[in-house]
Amino acid sequence: MKKLISAIILSLGLFSFTNEVEGARDIDPETAFILGTHPRVGAGTEVRKLDPALLRYICSFVANYLKVTNVNLKDFEQFLNGIRNNSVTDLDLSGTSITDEQLAEILSAIGKNLSVLNLNFCSNLTDFSSIANCPNLQKLYLSHTQITDEQLTVILSAIGKNLSVLNLRFCRRLTDFSCIANCSRLQVLGLRDSIITDAQLARILGVIGGNLRELNLSHCGNLRDFSCIANCSRLQVLGLYNTNITDAQLARILGAIGGTLKELNFSFCRRLTDFSCIANCSRLQVLGLAYALITDEQLAALLGAIAGNLRELYLYNCCNLRDFSSIANCKYLKVLKFDYTDITNEQLAKILDNLPWLQELYLHGSSELHNFNLAKHCKNLRKLSLGAFEFHDIESETHWETHIHNFPVTRSELIQILKSSSCLEELCIDGYNSELGEITAIAKRKGVRLIIKDGTFR
Repeated sequence: MKKLISAIILSLGLFSFTNEVEGARDIDPETAFILGTHPRVGAGTEVRKLDPALLRYICSFVANYLKVTNVNLKDFEQFLNGIRNNSVTDLDLSGTSITDEQLAEILSAIGKNLSVLNLNFCSNLTDFSSIANCPNLQKLYLSHTQITDEQLTVILSAIGKNLSVLNLRFCRRLTDFSCIANCSRLQVLGLRDSIITDAQLARILGVIGGNLRELNLSHCGNLRDFSCIANCSRLQVLGLYNTNITDAQLARILGAIGGTLKELNFSFCRRLTDFSCIANCSRLQVLGLAYALITDEQLAALLGAIAGNLRELYLYNCCNLRDFSSIANCKYLKVLKFDYTDITNEQLAKILDNLPWLQELYLHGSSELHNFNLAKHCKNLRKLSLGAFEFHDIESETHWETHIHNFPVTRSELIQILKSSSCLEELCIDGYNSELGEITAIAKRKGVRLIIKDGTFR
């Protein structure tokens, strides 16, 4: 809804933008409030005022949501006066340079009304204790912040019982997560890149696991025992990217709760060798197995069991795979990503001919794929990402040469893709060394977003 209203505002020309001034200093509080919802407003932007009646009408649609930018914070007193007059319940401060004092003043003014607070990437903040003054908060996002154990304990002791969503991704100053057990109504818990221990996780899930719908423990390098996830009887989304989970632990978890899961990500779990238990996930719609050691036989057996519901499949960098033909059984697949594989032209043609609903396709670094007639097979794609195969001659620790070859399609094929597709919205090209003038012109004419990368190793 927020994006829709923002699009309507722009399409109707309700705001006019210029970029000839240092900042938007003369914006009235209500206009500043609307600015927060608009993605085109940033530093050096001036907005001409609307008729007050029209502005109030627009506010009635978006008055519960406020996206704050650093422009808004420049004249903090004016901004603060503006938000006091609006019934904001969803406050997004992510990525701003807000200070401890400013946050405390904002939450003192509107904290009692807030149900959503987003402080992701607010690197200047060191004191989060004022969040405890938000008694009705239901969703709290603190990813990549400097919150401490003591502050988190104070906050969750005060408001934890109301929280349904808590994101603590990459909060590297946190070492004690046990207070999360106070969040008895929590449904979504994000702990990616955290240093949580086995004992802390077991205690948390032993208390609140039964309510969780989403759990992300990706990149949690301290964890060795994941078996307590089996307590999460209602879990639908599980992220375990780059973790130390074992075959036995995976079998126990999916044997207990596999029937409820809709999204699974076991990418880069290098200790996994047996994937047969994923067949228990009869409702699975999204499966991530990038960098997995899965074999052709295992993939065929797995997709034979769960293909009917799959909508997204990620198999990039699966070095053991040679036969991808079983993907053709996933009739309703919408997103397919298998970069850096050994798929051949013949296998890809068979797969694409059997995936009429495919909307996004990622093909980077496939050493066996070249001069493929993609336009013939992918007329309904909305997003297409193509990249060359590359390898490196390492001469020393400080110098290497990158060699790029085997771009999957020819220049004429790229042009044909753009001309023939009626649905394409985005085309990403990585490592393409030929002339792009005509391709760029066609993309612009057809309204396709064209992203050009240099092909260097990422």
